[in-house]
Parts: sequence; structure tokens; C-alpha cells
Amino acid sequence: MSKNGRIGLLTNYRQSEKFMKRGAKRRGKLVTDFLKSGDAPHRYLEKVKESGKDYKGFNLIVGNVSPGNPNEMEFGYYCNRENEPFDNLKPGVHALSNRYLDYEWKKVRFGKERFQEIIKRKSSVKKKANLLIEMLQDETKYPDDELFVGPQDDGISQSFLESFTAISILITEHPSCGTR
Repeated sequence: MSKNGRIGLLTNYRQSEKFMKRGAKRRGKLVTDFLKSGDAPHRYLEKVKESGKDYKGFNLIVGNVSPGNPNEMEFGYYCNRENEPFDNLKPGVHALSNRYLDYEWKKVRFGKERFQEIIKRKSSVKKKANLLIEMLQDETKYPDDELFVGPQDDGISQSFLESFTAISILITEHPSCGTR
């Protein structure tokens, strides 16, 4: 988040190596480029979409929050691996994982429910912030049904996939993967 109210969030789109583009562009600059640009979220995402297939899979949310009026917001979402990859986000609670926005994994459903419980509490902002951080650090495994594993996971070991069923992912044998 920038000081002038610009926000960017990026997750990778989970898929096995055999579905990844070799020599793909690095995704990390997608957020910083938005934060530094003056583009409206929708316009920035249009630019990203033009070269979206040049990257490994990702989800990107970008937005503006008016510093003087926090009710004045504009957000957009793009996933470079889905058929309908471009959207202006409507007000409400959304969950971002390693599939597309609001994908119905158990950990996503649980996280959305828990988030709503926390923000509705009659607690101080500090207490709510601590509870949200605690929720994001939850390493509980939420084993899923067939929805969790699909053709894009072909070639990924079952134990590796199982580690992704938690909200906070820690994979000791692959330190470059997981929640950071």
C-alpha cells in the first residue's frame, strides 16, 4: 500500500511445472508498477492483460482508496489463467488464494467466515488487527474435496498439495514456496 491510498495484492496461481511458461516474466513488479503509476485500476489491469500470458500464473488485485474519504474506493481484479480474467470488484468481502478470486476451497470459505466474524466484533481496532494477523498465521490444514486438486496439479506430490490446505503455508522442503 502506498501513502496516497494505492493498494496492490498478488498471489501465484497454483499449477504444476508442466503448465508453467518457461522463461516467463517475473511477477513481482506488477504490484510496485501499479503503486508507482497514475493509472486507474481498470486501465492498469488492461495494460497487464496485454502481456498476461508472458507470466507464470497469478492473481492481481489493484485499487485506490481516497485518503480523505475511505468510502471512495475503486478496485479491479485480473487472473491470467481464467477464461473471464478481468473484473471490477464489487463492494463486499472477497478472498484471494492460489486459484481465482473467491474460489470455494475449505480454507477460503473458513477464512472469509472468520474475517467477517472478526470485523463484526465490538472490539478495539488493535484487537481486531491482532485477531486478523492470528487468522492469517493459521497453519491448520483444511483437507478439501476433489475441488482442491485438479488437472493443473498433475505431477505435484500429494504431501506437497496437502501443505497448501492451510491458510498460512509453510513448506520446509521448499522454502521458496508458501506464505511470506
